[in-house]
Amino acid sequence: MPTFDYVRPDDVAGAVALVSGDPRASYLAGGTTHLDLLLKDRVIETDRVVDIGRLPLRGVSSDDGVLHAGR
Repeated sequence: MPTFDYVRPDDVAGAVALVSGDPRASYLAGGTTHLDLLLKDRVIETDRVVDIGRLPLRGVSSDDGVLHAGR
Protein backbone atom coordinates (compact mmCIF):
# COMPACT_ATOMS: atom_id res chain seq x y z
CA MET A 1 0.00 0.00 0.00
CA PRO A 2 1.36 3.44 -0.88
CA THR A 3 2.21 5.81 1.93
CA PHE A 4 1.47 9.53 1.89
CA ASP A 5 0.76 12.45 4.20
CA TYR A 6 -2.86 13.55 4.51
CA VAL A 7 -3.29 17.25 5.31
CA ARG A 8 -6.49 19.29 5.80
CA PRO A 9 -5.47 22.99 5.83
CA ASP A 10 -7.59 25.64 7.53
CA ASP A 11 -7.41 28.18 4.71
CA VAL A 12 -6.88 28.56 0.98
CA ALA A 13 -3.44 30.15 1.36
CA GLY A 14 -2.25 27.18 3.41
CA ALA A 15 -3.53 24.72 0.81
CA VAL A 16 -1.81 26.55 -2.02
CA ALA A 17 1.46 26.73 -0.08
CA LEU A 18 1.38 22.99 0.66
CA VAL A 19 0.93 22.00 -2.98
CA SER A 20 3.00 24.67 -4.71
CA GLY A 21 5.98 23.87 -2.51
CA ASP A 22 5.84 20.14 -3.22
CA PRO A 23 5.80 18.81 -6.81
CA ARG A 24 4.59 15.42 -5.55
CA ALA A 25 1.53 16.80 -3.72
CA SER A 26 -2.04 16.71 -4.98
CA TYR A 27 -5.41 18.16 -4.03
CA LEU A 28 -8.38 16.13 -2.83
CA ALA A 29 -11.66 17.95 -3.33
CA GLY A 30 -14.35 15.72 -1.85
CA GLY A 31 -14.50 12.81 -4.26
CA THR A 32 -13.49 9.20 -3.77
CA THR A 33 -12.21 8.83 -7.33
CA HIS A 34 -8.88 10.44 -6.41
CA LEU A 35 -8.42 7.99 -3.53
CA ASP A 36 -9.39 5.05 -5.74
CA LEU A 37 -6.80 6.10 -8.31
CA LEU A 38 -4.21 6.51 -5.56
CA LEU A 39 -4.86 3.50 -3.35
CA LYS A 40 -6.66 0.90 -5.45
CA ASP A 41 -5.60 1.46 -9.04
CA ARG A 42 -2.25 3.09 -8.25
CA VAL A 43 -2.55 5.46 -11.20
CA ILE A 44 -1.68 8.51 -9.11
CA GLU A 45 1.62 8.67 -7.24
CA THR A 46 1.77 11.35 -4.57
CA ASP A 47 3.60 11.97 -1.32
CA ARG A 48 1.02 14.39 0.11
CA VAL A 49 -2.75 14.66 -0.29
CA VAL A 50 -4.14 18.11 0.57
CA ASP A 51 -7.87 17.93 1.33
CA ILE A 52 -9.59 21.15 0.24
CA GLY A 53 -13.14 19.78 0.46
CA ARG A 54 -14.09 21.93 3.46
CA LEU A 55 -12.55 25.17 2.25
CA PRO A 56 -14.85 27.93 0.97
CA LEU A 57 -14.03 27.35 -2.71
CA ARG A 58 -17.16 27.61 -4.81
CA GLY A 59 -17.60 28.46 -8.44
CA VAL A 60 -15.54 29.45 -11.43
CA SER A 61 -15.59 32.87 -13.08
CA SER A 62 -13.79 34.76 -15.82
CA ASP A 63 -12.71 38.39 -15.67
CA ASP A 64 -10.93 40.03 -18.62
CA GLY A 65 -9.63 36.69 -19.87
CA VAL A 66 -8.43 35.51 -16.45
CA LEU A 67 -10.00 32.36 -15.04
CA HIS A 68 -10.73 32.42 -11.30
CA ALA A 69 -11.55 29.19 -9.47
CA GLY A 70 -13.07 29.05 -6.02
CA ARG A 71 -14.64 32.45 -5.69
